[in-house]
Amino acid sequence: MKTNNSKECISIESVKEKLFNLIEVNLAIDCSKITEETRIDEILNKDITTDYVEFIMTIESSFEIEIDNENIQEVVTIKDLINLIYNILKIKESNSKEK
Repeated sequence: MKTNNSKECISIESVKEKLFNLIEVNLAIDCSKITEETRIDEILNKDITTDYVEFIMTIESSFEIEIDNENIQEVVTIKDLINLIYNILKIKESNSKEK
C-alpha cells in the first residue's frame, strides 16, 4: 500500500508554495506581485462572495482539511492563511499518529 509522504513533511514553506500555486491557478493572479503580507481583501472580495467561498473550498479540497468559519474570519493576510492551514495540518497529522 502506498503511503502519503506529504503528511510526513508538512512545513510552512510547502504550505506557502501550494497556496501560492492555488492563488495563481484559481484566481489568475501573478504571485510575483503578492507577498505573505498581502491582505486577502486586496486580491479577493472577502465579503462572503461566491469567489471567496469557492476559493476556501478549493483550499480545503487541495489540502484535505476543513476550515471553520470562525477561524477563516480571523484571516487578514496571506501569511495568516498560510499559518491557519499549517496549524490545521499539524493537528490533523497529530491526530492521525494517535490512532
